[in-house]
Amino acid sequence: MSFRWLVPFLLLFQGSLAWGVTQDDVYAMKRHVFHIVSAFHIITLEAGDQPAIDRLDEKLADAEALLETLEVKEDSVIAEDMQTLKAFWPRFKEHALANDIQDNGYTNAYAIVDINKRRDDMIELLDAIETKVLALYEEEPLRIRLLQLSVEMEQLTMAYLLLSTMVGGAEGIYTGDNNVESTDAMAAAFGQRLRTLIEQARDSDTIGNESLEKGPFSRLADHFRASCLIFR
Repeated sequence: MSFRWLVPFLLLFQGSLAWGVTQDDVYAMKRHVFHIVSAFHIITLEAGDQPAIDRLDEKLADAEALLETLEVKEDSVIAEDMQTLKAFWPRFKEHALANDIQDNGYTNAYAIVDINKRRDDMIELLDAIETKVLALYEEEPLRIRLLQLSVEMEQLTMAYLLLSTMVGGAEGIYTGDNNVESTDAMAAAFGQRLRTLIEQARDSDTIGNESLEKGPFSRLADHFRASCLIFR
């Protein structure tokens, strides 16, 4: 009996043990970062209400639990990045907990600047890790795009929350390289990418129409629409 079919699986399994970080881990960590910043802004919107503070504590605990599981060998190409990510975490957590609206009656502008800066640092590093992890594993384009869109959806939710907390509102959000992009434009572009992905999935042999109606694609679209209605 031939066991040649086991070789690719064992190689992939060996790689996952060596790296200790999967594609799902990277995207989950990105979602956690945006969840936490959203929870920070919700505290402002709810005027320091204790349930909002408790929700932030829960989000931080979830992210910290995942981060603690991400262990890699010292000779891994992402070892340095992971060390830096874990070194960034305490500072990010400190700024996430710095919403002082209960003390002042408003959220200090410097606290908002700080949490956004630490968010960008975390996401930039996770972007670098994502590139290296994707190079290791056999890529499933539709699945990866779905995961990327799930992160983008959380980013948009966070963006609308941020704009909702700003006195007088604002027209967009800083996206790097001295660029401020309209949040509504970002949402429209996201919607188009989601529709395109759904059409590609319907034409794919790997994802059937039933999973589109009942699976993560449907939940992703519903969650995004609800977020836009609440936070615009």
